[in-house]
This record gives sequence, structure tokens and C-alpha cells, in this order.
Amino acid sequence: MEVKILALGSSITKGYGNNDISFVEMLNDYKDEEISFDVKKEAINGTTLANLNAKSYLSRLRNYSYDDLKKYDYVLIQLSTNDIFRIFRKHNKNPEKTTIGAIEVIFDYLRENFSGQIIFYTCFMKRNSRYENLINSLKTLQNLHIFQIFDFYNDNQMLNSDFKNIMSDNIHPNENGYKIMTKKMVEFFKIDQNQNKI
Repeated sequence: MEVKILALGSSITKGYGNNDISFVEMLNDYKDEEISFDVKKEAINGTTLANLNAKSYLSRLRNYSYDDLKKYDYVLIQLSTNDIFRIFRKHNKNPEKTTIGAIEVIFDYLRENFSGQIIFYTCFMKRNSRYENLINSLKTLQNLHIFQIFDFYNDNQMLNSDFKNIMSDNIHPNENGYKIMTKKMVEFFKIDQNQNKI
């Protein structure tokens, strides 16, 4: 089976720490008797979920119509480390200026235009209390919306690895880091696709 994914994010989705080769290319290169992947990379370095400019996650997602999105089985969204200073800012007239507000608007847009599954993924990095607050806020949204989380920030294999062996700097994975992420994604998609067949 071929799994079609739209991967929306910033530098970690793009592959900044690995010559622009991320889990996207690794998934696209993966193939066995059970599964293969067709992943579209929608990633720009330094961008955020929260913002009103043309490069924000939300602005770029809105470029995809219902007809564009219906070809995908999953939309995979990076919980950007660039958003850690925008989590709880209040903009009542423009909720997308806050990270949580932007995520809520993204859910609204996808609910209207996408029938597949939504997955967020957290980024493995040096421990950061602001990012942990953002992750916790994302998890509370699971009480309101149906979506999965790949929590790489708290992944035991990555936590137990030599940091310098899997990371190119404090935030961006290297090839080894992306291989761990890719392996775990493949495992999830295999199980999920088999369950969908039942």
C-alpha cells in the first residue's frame, strides 16, 4: 500500500541539520512488501504556526484546497520550536497570532477541507521548559480534537542516545536522528493502515 502524507513544518521538517534531507526523503525512499510512501514536503526554515504572514504554517496550509488535500491520507504537522515565545499571547481578534490559537484555526480548516488523519510531531532537542509547556498545551487539545502525536521530545530511544550522535546542534537532528524518527513513523503507519483495513 502507498501512504500519502502532507508534511507541514519548518527547519526540522525541511532537514536543516542534514543537508535538507529529513524524514520526508527517508520515508519516500522506504519500501517493503507492506508499505511505501509519497510524502510532500511543505517546509520553510524559521517559520511558525503562529503568525499572519505568508510563510506561516496556517497561511501555507490555506493554499491547499479541498481538492488538493483529498489526495492525502495524513497531514503531519511539526510543533515548531520557533513558536516557544508565542504560546499564550492573547490576540482576541487574531487568534492565529498565538500558537495555540493557530493550531485551533488549523483544526477548523482541516475539519472543513480534509477527511484524513491529523498528526502533530514534537521535536527532540535540548531540554526546554517553554517547549515542554507548548507540548503540554498541545496534548490538552486532544480532549477537543481527534489527532495523534508523535512525541519525539520525550522519546526514550532518543533520550537514551548520545545527543551528539543523533543531533547536528541543539535543535536539529542529523542523519542518525532522522533515521530513528523515520523508523518510528514507519512502524506507526504500518499498524494504522492495517487497522484501517479491518
